[in-house]
Amino acid sequence: MSSPVFKQYPISEEINSTCSFFTSPQKQGDGITGSLKYNHYSGIYINLWKPLEFKEGMTLYAYSDNFNHYTLYNLQRRVPLEDSLSDSEADKFFDAEFIIMSSGYPSVFPQNDSFTSISFELMNLWHWFPNAKPKVSKLKKSIVVSLNSSPPFTIETPSNKLITFSNNPETKIKIKGFEIEKTPKITIRYSDGKTFQELYNSARELRTLLQLLTGSYCAFTEIILQQNKKTYRIYSTDGNSENNLTWENDFLFLDLSTIRRSLKKIISKWESINTEISQVVDILIMEYNNHNLSPEVRFLNIARAIETFHRRRRPTVNDKKLAALVKKTKSDIPEKYKKKFSDALSHIQGPNLREMVRSLFEELKPEIQKELNLDTDWEDKFVQSRNYYTHFGERRIKVQQGKDLLSLSNQIRAMLYALVTIELGVNEKHVASMLWRLILV
Repeated sequence: MSSPVFKQYPISEEINSTCSFFTSPQKQGDGITGSLKYNHYSGIYINLWKPLEFKEGMTLYAYSDNFNHYTLYNLQRRVPLEDSLSDSEADKFFDAEFIIMSSGYPSVFPQNDSFTSISFELMNLWHWFPNAKPKVSKLKKSIVVSLNSSPPFTIETPSNKLITFSNNPETKIKIKGFEIEKTPKITIRYSDGKTFQELYNSARELRTLLQLLTGSYCAFTEIILQQNKKTYRIYSTDGNSENNLTWENDFLFLDLSTIRRSLKKIISKWESINTEISQVVDILIMEYNNHNLSPEVRFLNIARAIETFHRRRRPTVNDKKLAALVKKTKSDIPEKYKKKFSDALSHIQGPNLREMVRSLFEELKPEIQKELNLDTDWEDKFVQSRNYYTHFGERRIKVQQGKDLLSLSNQIRAMLYALVTIELGVNEKHVASMLWRLILV
C-alpha cells in the first residue's frame, strides 16, 4: 500500500454564473447580461454580451439568478490573446482585482461602511504550527492518519490590532484518496472600525511577513468579512498562479515553535517598517520560489534589493564638508546643464555599492558571516558583476557567470535575509541555523 501524500488545494468554491451587470449598486439603467467565472488558478473572468462604457479601475456590480450579489473591484480589460478584437469588442472582456460576494438582502456590499475584523486562510501555512503535520501509522491492511491541532493564540500589536492564529479541529480538512488538506485560519480585529480596503491591506501585509518567515508562497484561499450577522466572501487572485499554488516547501525557514516568543515583537516591528522594505521582501520571496529566471536576472534582482534595503534602512552619514562642496558645485553649473549634473552630484554624498555591501556584511555577527561562506574577494565579484550585467561594458576578470553567478546570488540573498529578519527581531542564532537553505537552492 502506497504512503499517503499530504498536499494543499484551493478550497474556495468556484464561480460560474450568468449575471446582470450594472455600473451602479442601485441597478440604475439597463443592465448588461454576461457571465462571471472564477477559479483559484485562472482568476476572475467577466464576459459581457455587449460592450461596456469602460473606465479604468471602475467598480462593477453583478446579480445572479440564485440571489448571489457580486461587487467587482478595480475592473481591467482582459482581451483574449488569441483574438484580434475591435475596440467595441474589447469592452466585453474584463477581470478584476477581487470579488466580494454576498447572499440574500441587502444585496449591495456596504463598501463605505466600517468593519472591525477580517478572517482569512492561507495555503502552505498549516505545517508552520508545531506538530501540525498528520501522523501516519502503517498497519498490515490499512493506514491510520492522525490529525493534530494546536491551541489558538492571539497577539496584540501597538496599533491596537488583535491577530488570532487558529489551527484547531474546526479547520477544514478535505480527504482525496490519501491526500489531506488542513488550512489554518487567521483573524485580524481592530478596536475601531476600518474600511474594507484597510482590512484587506492589513491581511496582505501580514501574509507577506508570513511568507518571509516560512519561505513559502501563502496564497489566500478564503477571506471573510462579517457585519451584523451578514457574511461577505472575498475572492482574490492576488499573487495566485498555478505555479505559486502548487509549489511546496519541504522545510520551513522559521517555524512557529522557533519564533513563538518573539512573534509579537516581529509583527510589531513589521508594522512600523513594512512600507520601507516590502519590495525587498517581495524580491526575497520571489527569488526563493521562482527558479525559471536566468542567473543574470536573479543576480540583478538581489543586487537591487540589497541596495534598496541599505538606502531605506541605513541612513547615510552626514558629511557636512562634502555636502557644502556639492551645494557650491551645483550653484556653479551653467543653467542648461544643471539638471543633468545635479542628479549625478546628489549620489556623491551617499556610499557606493561596495561600501554598502561591506558595511551590511560587517553588521552581521561572526557566526552568520561564517554561514554565508563568502570568498575573500566577494566584494569585487559582486560589484563588477553588477556593473557588467547592468551596463554591459568591459567584462572584467571578476565578473561571475553561470553557476558561479548563481552561487554568489544565493549567498548575497542569504545575507539580505539575515539582515531583514534580524532587524525584525528574529534571534540571530535561529537565523544562522537556517541560512544554508537559502545558499544551496
